[in-house]
Amino acid sequence: MEKAVVIVAGGTGSRMQMDVPKQFISLRGKPVIIYTIEAFQLAFIDISVIIVCHSEYLKELKTIINEHLESTNIKIIPGGATRFHSSYAGLQAVPFKQGLVAIHDAARPFVKPATIQQCFEICVQKGNAIPAIPITDTVRKIEDDQSTWVDRSVLRKIQTPQCFQFHEILEAYHIAAKHVDRQNTTDIQKNTFTDDASVLEFYGKPIFLCDGQPDNFKITTPVDLKLAEWMLSETK
Repeated sequence: MEKAVVIVAGGTGSRMQMDVPKQFISLRGKPVIIYTIEAFQLAFIDISVIIVCHSEYLKELKTIINEHLESTNIKIIPGGATRFHSSYAGLQAVPFKQGLVAIHDAARPFVKPATIQQCFEICVQKGNAIPAIPITDTVRKIEDDQSTWVDRSVLRKIQTPQCFQFHEILEAYHIAAKHVDRQNTTDIQKNTFTDDASVLEFYGKPIFLCDGQPDNFKITTPVDLKLAEWMLSETK
């Protein structure tokens, strides 16, 4: 069965407070996104890699890829105005009509090949596979300036890669995109389509969770970057 991954790398570095996108930051001499790509290539040697990048950084990304990797089975395309549009663009660039596709955040460089393989295996069995981990902090919900306790045992933190039957997630995005266009607002993308699984759920499909990876965090802030640097130093 053919396999592909859409790596969403459309960030511009604003939350990281740096001049370069977080996925291009060097960790021990290697850009973050290279660790991410290598994990998928280690999981499946023949996987097709589609990287969705902000148009301003396409040239820089191509240079990084050429310096660090063999570019076989790697396609780089410009992203859209939002993550929703970038994921949709990436899916439309997948080079097959039947198979499995994962969608992954470029700034999650610590995903293990075993986690990737598990997501694809469960997707074959159930139709999709969304990695998740338990919440360990106490959680409260805020409504009308009041906060109430929430049972954390029924909550999960969702990660990527999120793995899908390609034809299903592409059709789900087709339908969701029409809905977004009718609404003529980005609010639905921010509040309803917070990840790719929520798009498939909107399409009417049940979502299946699988075991996530506690250290598969997304580098978003300077604190995350320091943690990433420490993790890499500990593996040497």
